[in-house]
Amino acid sequence: MDDSRAANLREYTVRLQGADDELGTGFFVASGLILTCFHVVKASRAQNQPIVAWWQNQKYIATIERLPDSEVDLALLRLDDIPHTHPCLRLDEFICVGDELYTFGYTREYLNGEPATFVYEGLDGDIPPLLKFKAGQVRSGFSGSPLLNQRTGKICGVVKRSRDVDIDLGGRAVPTSVIFSTFNILAKLHKQPVNISPNPFLPLNGPVEDLKQLFARERELNRVFETLNSGSSVAIIGERGIGKSSLLWAVQQQAESRLTLPRKPIYLNLTQVSDEKDFYEALCYEVGIDVCKGFKLNRALKQLRLLIILDEIERMTWKGFTRQVREQLRGLAEGRDAPLRLVLAALTPLTQLFPDSVGMTSPFQGICIEERIKIWDVSTIGEFINQRLAPTPIRFTEAEIGQVINASRGYPREVMQLCHEIYRRYRDGGSSYLG
Repeated sequence: MDDSRAANLREYTVRLQGADDELGTGFFVASGLILTCFHVVKASRAQNQPIVAWWQNQKYIATIERLPDSEVDLALLRLDDIPHTHPCLRLDEFICVGDELYTFGYTREYLNGEPATFVYEGLDGDIPPLLKFKAGQVRSGFSGSPLLNQRTGKICGVVKRSRDVDIDLGGRAVPTSVIFSTFNILAKLHKQPVNISPNPFLPLNGPVEDLKQLFARERELNRVFETLNSGSSVAIIGERGIGKSSLLWAVQQQAESRLTLPRKPIYLNLTQVSDEKDFYEALCYEVGIDVCKGFKLNRALKQLRLLIILDEIERMTWKGFTRQVREQLRGLAEGRDAPLRLVLAALTPLTQLFPDSVGMTSPFQGICIEERIKIWDVSTIGEFINQRLAPTPIRFTEAEIGQVINASRGYPREVMQLCHEIYRRYRDGGSSYLG
């Protein structure tokens, strides 16, 4: 939220004084219209006495514009002679358990107004329900003050009463949903279709193909290119869902600008090939040569300089692949000026990768320097969530972020999927608290 909204909430509020020395607060919701609690102006209406409104040290007389048909404690007032340039607050129904709230009201002790902060606990069982909030003091005079949700930057309710005026027990407020159902004019003005940004937590599966969306892998990416530029190949080692494929895509996209000796990057996902023959056909197609292997392949590649990026290298342990295809790749990748340089993605270290290499050196061992990918820590997950949410109007609560951290165990794919679901709940207008 823009902190200036909370800091300047006073500019949107008025001090109300009625009959029987009743004191309360109201706030602008439309041109010349003030929203407050009915009990603030009840005595003035009953005694046909004026309602005095103070705004920016100026005195105005307010009249009752509309009252509820039911016993809802709300009133809509009008100030006819106030400048039309006055600011208005935006009403919104979004609120989640744990949201931090802010208000500004006028008390007998501080007639020029004072702020208060609270934490939202949930709806009570009244009909219609009231917002219940804690960890702040609702003093006499706060009735009718706007309850600002600091996550959304909009008004989620109207303060109605205190749970104890002398200690920090919080209070109750009329929720915006009740305001909208009570005053249709405000629903039409404020409850417009919300243009919430598309879900930023994508992709749910597969690699992050947009380099701008790659997060917290700068260190690993730098080390991969350092190794390649030193004349060695690279094996990226890590568990599923940790981001190996996304890193391979980034290597492919940055190869042209970051390799000291130019090489054409070729990406092959081995989940898309069925056996050794299929692999050679895919490789030769991407290189742009006739299908071949063995000596003919060596001859065809002799004058080329390629960066071969192989995802899901474990597939080469499946039936239909032999040790020979791995031996040929090794032979083509040995030497500083070799035709091939390799970047592989694997679940396990190369020494454990191929069962048919027991007692012998693994075909890729020695030419591939291993780069291990780690899970995200707590701070990285928090930074990722904040970055993805920054262009949107939505902010997750601390409880939601904590749930993502615990449930994901630091795996980026799990983080993405959990955050996608929370964001979807916000877009659908429902509660997003994972309890």
